[in-house]
Amino acid sequence: ISGGRENKIVGNYIGTDSYGHEGFLASGKLGNGRHGVSVTFSQHNIIGQTQHPNVISGNGGIGVAINVPDSGFAASDNIIEGNYIGVDVNLNPLGNLSHGIEINQKRGTRIMRNVIGANMGHGIYLVGSGAVSNVIAGNSIGLKPVYSTNASEVTGNAGDGIHILNGQYNTIGVEE
Repeated sequence: ISGGRENKIVGNYIGTDSYGHEGFLASGKLGNGRHGVSVTFSQHNIIGQTQHPNVISGNGGIGVAINVPDSGFAASDNIIEGNYIGVDVNLNPLGNLSHGIEINQKRGTRIMRNVIGANMGHGIYLVGSGAVSNVIAGNSIGLKPVYSTNASEVTGNAGDGIHILNGQYNTIGVEE
């Protein structure tokens, strides 16, 4: 998404085959060579919903990148909710080649109720002094979700579960 506002990306298989399984890392043929979803210069977007999750896995870059080269609020106040990031539709590992989610210099994004694992970078990466007032709540990061009965599902990320570099006033856990 580049420009505009209030877009919805829900119920998609991004970086996988049409069944939500194989991706860029598994087959070398499928998946996106870069990011699964990239948001630049666009506000108030919804990426996933708990009842209509996206599977964003097997991509050659970041799963979801809110990554804007400007210093303004051009990509702020987005919602990333209920997605499978770095795992396939059955919660088996199918990581992205970089981070699961990266918020670069942006504010007000809500990252909630996602399953994030098996990515080659951090699960969630907030970077830059402009990464402020973001909320990370209710996610399963590198862990098997409590509703899952398969012991082999989901693995940790190669980096940290959540890594914040120079960000401030972010909330991790229950919203205030």
